[in-house]
Amino acid sequence: MTNKENNTHDLDLVKTVKHAIVQEKENQEMIATLEMYNGPIPHPKVLEGYDKLDPGSAKRIINNGIEESKHRRKMEVITLKHITRSFYFRFILAFILAILFGLGSFYLVLNNHPIIGSTFVGATLISIVIIFTGEILNPKKN
Repeated sequence: MTNKENNTHDLDLVKTVKHAIVQEKENQEMIATLEMYNGPIPHPKVLEGYDKLDPGSAKRIINNGIEESKHRRKMEVITLKHITRSFYFRFILAFILAILFGLGSFYLVLNNHPIIGSTFVGATLISIVIIFTGEILNPKKN
């Protein structure tokens, strides 16, 4: 359940308690003792209950939460490195292809193919502009 869903659920629970058919004093007591907890590990009272059922289980639950958090952060770092390497690889590859097309265009113009060579030069220049400014114009940025 997401944090937003948890908050909505908590507010619905408070509304239900407020509208319950009980006396006003009991209603206030119920709201005052209503506990809401949200986090990566269970509420301390819940952990205490687990520890009563199986001694040492609270410590194992906490350690599991810590290890899960470390794993998630490690995976985020790996993903970020992969995305960065992928971006640079595509950038360098596109630049190399633009240089090759530019040289090919120059070769065509020198060998009496001015129209095709000029067309390739124009396409190459447009490609280079897109390569270097494409990220700025990308509408999918968060």
